[in-house]
Amino acid sequence: MNRRTFVGRIGSFGILALAGGVSVFTGGCVLSAANVKSVINVLITSIQNILKVATGAPWAADLSAALAALQAAMQNWAAGGAVTLIDDALNTVVAVLAVIPLTAVFSPLVDIIVSGVEAVLSVLPIAAVSTKLRVAVATNPHHGRIALNKPSLFHETPSGAYKHQWNGICDQIGLPQAKF
Repeated sequence: MNRRTFVGRIGSFGILALAGGVSVFTGGCVLSAANVKSVINVLITSIQNILKVATGAPWAADLSAALAALQAAMQNWAAGGAVTLIDDALNTVVAVLAVIPLTAVFSPLVDIIVSGVEAVLSVLPIAAVSTKLRVAVATNPHHGRIALNKPSLFHETPSGAYKHQWNGICDQIGLPQAKF
């Protein structure tokens, strides 16, 4: 083997190693069916935290009712119930969140919740109800305004990354009482 062949092989190996390493770092961990329930529980806590800081808002009662429906659907699903109840409850939450103005102080937190709902929908089985929900999310004014952080070395689960991002935004907008 001469020097030119050796350098060519080393260069090819280096490019493959670099490309493989980049795909691992940029790919991140996607939400899976195994951790959907933990993300839904984090969404429930997020909605509760918004209700804590949105006292007196005209939509607070509707959001509270949607939260109760989501909690009931989650308990039913954990006991072996149909996933369509989760779809319906998330649809109700998204519909109520759509009326929250983009100028509200906690609007970035609503953006995170809508992104969380989208993440949950990406792993739930597609049914006619899910399709309607995905259209409802896409027409929500808070849709696409924020991208969820991917899990990292410090926040290894999707729910941990979500909580970290939520708490960071709470600090930015001056609402520490809404933190996890």
